[in-house]
Amino acid sequence: MGVPLCALLSLLDRLHRRRHVRDNPRRILVILLSEMGSLVLAHAMFARLKRKYPGASIHALLFAKEP
Repeated sequence: MGVPLCALLSLLDRLHRRRHVRDNPRRILVILLSEMGSLVLAHAMFARLKRKYPGASIHALLFAKEP
């Protein structure tokens, strides 16, 4: 259910732009869950972000896994 919901919300955001989006951000924060799979799946996203915004510093926030 997460993917369709994100797609719908992304579409609604594009249709109703209310905020100004910077063309070239200086810093990008990516928030990842504690599962190793999220980091593996995010690899392609990090590469694309680096290609699209070569001057931006990209940071990742990882949540600690509960024992």
